[in-house]
Amino acid sequence: MGGSAVFWLMLLPASEPSPRSAGVRGRAVGFGHLTTAVLGLLAWMPLVTVWGPWPLARVWLPLTGRLPWPVMAFLADTHRRGVLRQAGGVYRVRHARLRDHLTAPR
Repeated sequence: MGGSAVFWLMLLPASEPSPRSAGVRGRAVGFGHLTTAVLGLLAWMPLVTVWGPWPLARVWLPLTGRLPWPVMAFLADTHRRGVLRQAGGVYRVRHARLRDHLTAPR
C-alpha cells in the first residue's frame, strides 16, 4: 500500500507539462514518466521490500569490519566447522554462548 502511494505521488510531477516541451509533449511526458518510475522503484525497494536492506547490509557490514566480503564462503566455512547449522536457506548459530556474545550490545 505505502509503496504504491509513493510511486504514484512521484509520477505526479512527471505529468506536469514543462514550457520547453510544447512541441514534443508526448516524448517529454513519456521520458518523465519513465525516469520517475525508475527513481521511484529505486527509492521504494530499500524502504519497503524484504530484499532491499540486503544490498545495503552486504556493503555496510564488510566496510565496518563486522563481516567478511565473501559472505557465502564465510557461511559455508562456518557451517563446515560446526559453528553454524543450516535449516533450509537459513543459518543459525549452534552454540548458545556464542549467540549471546554476538547479540550482546557493544
